[in-house]
Amino acid sequence: MRGIIMSPRPWIVLSNGPVQRLEDNLLCVHGPTPQAVAGLERTMTVMKRSDGRLVIHNAIALDEAGMTMIEALGEPAFLIVPNAFHRMDAHPYKVRYPALRVLCPRPAVKAVRKVVEVDGELTDLPPDPAVQVEVLEGFRLGEGVFTVRSGPERERATLVFNDILLNLDRMPGVAGFLFRLVGGRLGAPGLHPIQKRLSDRRRLREHLRRFAEVPGLCRIIPGHGAVIEGGAAELLRELARDGE
Repeated sequence: MRGIIMSPRPWIVLSNGPVQRLEDNLLCVHGPTPQAVAGLERTMTVMKRSDGRLVIHNAIALDEAGMTMIEALGEPAFLIVPNAFHRMDAHPYKVRYPALRVLCPRPAVKAVRKVVEVDGELTDLPPDPAVQVEVLEGFRLGEGVFTVRSGPERERATLVFNDILLNLDRMPGVAGFLFRLVGGRLGAPGLHPIQKRLSDRRRLREHLRRFAEVPGLCRIIPGHGAVIEGGAAELLRELARDGE
């Protein structure tokens, strides 16, 4: 995994976008990747549980105004490091919030422990009616998909993915050429072409179809790219058909 930051780093704020409030219990922020690949912004999602505690997915160090917005939402309690490629700001978050419980997929534990102590796997997240996690079936990297239920009756649902589902408008230069060469999709949401090959495609397709049936599904937050508003169920069914 050369090129990935292998040691803890301090709180460094990059040129992040604004904090977006998608729901009363859901925030997200887009920021540059450490590799500075054009068009490949990372996304942090902040989810508020019914007990008031926050689940922070894919941490991004923000300026004090941004952190104030997060802290106003609730108590930061759980930090999700979605895989070994998304651990850059895990250590500074743990320093800022020492009580954070750090969770990551089982295949990523060894790599994540090089920058921050790991308290458990994704399935160790305590059950909650507003924020739930499932480990994506058939995917070797152990990606977790979070369901966030919002609204007075929790009638709206948002799915939070990471690297398996992308929504990239552009990726210029050599990076874009190589991405398209291996079957990557630009200009529309799609599955990561390389990570898709690291999966049992039948089981992955079946799980995507089950996610498409989540009651009240209204949006998808990918690990890279713009939030997908509307047509989420149809998109998941389309991606499940991909490669059949």
